[in-house]
Amino acid sequence: MVTRAEIQRRCLAVFPSSEESDAWLKDGLSGLQQTPPDGRLGNVCLSLARRGLRQLGLLCDFTKLLFLDVSHNKLINLYPIRLAASLVRLDAQNNQIESAAELSANPKLEHVDLSNNYITALGDWQFNVRLRVLRLAGNRIISLKEGSLEKNSLLRELDISNNAVDSLNYLPHLKCLDTLNVSNNKLKSLEGIQRAPHVVVLHAEGNKLESLEPLGLGKNGLLRELYIQENLGLEQPLQLSALKSVEALQTLHVSPGPMVSFPHWRLHCVHMLPQLLQIDAVRVTAEEQFIAAEAFGDLLYAQRRVWEALIPDEPFVDRRLLKLNEPIATDRTDPVASPEG
Repeated sequence: MVTRAEIQRRCLAVFPSSEESDAWLKDGLSGLQQTPPDGRLGNVCLSLARRGLRQLGLLCDFTKLLFLDVSHNKLINLYPIRLAASLVRLDAQNNQIESAAELSANPKLEHVDLSNNYITALGDWQFNVRLRVLRLAGNRIISLKEGSLEKNSLLRELDISNNAVDSLNYLPHLKCLDTLNVSNNKLKSLEGIQRAPHVVVLHAEGNKLESLEPLGLGKNGLLRELYIQENLGLEQPLQLSALKSVEALQTLHVSPGPMVSFPHWRLHCVHMLPQLLQIDAVRVTAEEQFIAAEAFGDLLYAQRRVWEALIPDEPFVDRRLLKLNEPIATDRTDPVASPEG
């Protein structure tokens, strides 16, 4: 078993020369301020991004850092970041890190970005009780089962996009979470989203969703912005009916996706979800609302039922939909528009 002393020795062995290290520190250190517990002046910010680093032995001398950027390197572990016990923000995206276990010794962490690494599990964050932002996008996570966020009651943003997660059933109860990104995974259902009752922004695009039923259970009443593009199973506006009960919903993103091939899909959405203010970043107009009400009002369904009962072999044709494609004659005296011409 390799000891920490041996790891540290190897760190120092592969770290650049003292002259190069001094140059990097001079360039990367900033944020001079008083540091606890003695109030001495010290640098609290360090950027070592894009240096080709494989180890961080130099950090052994900087235990009072608050902000650390080691992104875009070749790090395989986070030792000795644990020595910076006051660390508040860590950016370690785009490395080769396999585990975040080392960060359990950094209880003051609030913002962690470990996107685009080799991490295979959500991780145990119970000792990082101040954590507010956790980004694990672009890793190798296949399940939320191996991990713990139950103690992270202050967590506001969780990003697990671009992984291989196939279920949200193990999503912990996160009462403060307002932004959740589960896009580009393998989700067939949003079951489990109820454990994030205060989510405001939900990215669920690029999955295998066929239904949004879990959002219609009344547990996500604050949802305001929803992204469901590129879900091949969402083909018809009727599949969005669960969103009727989400009264706070204002913005819906559908395109690109198979639903936009459905005839008059946007008007269907406008009629079925009158609370929407924007669809695909285009504002819903009063004219659209009027046309949708005229085309898809309650009378349509009554007419369809009567027609199918009397003439079951004949397809029902809604004449109001035909009007949507008819040219509008603005001048009745126009010989082109007037039959008397």
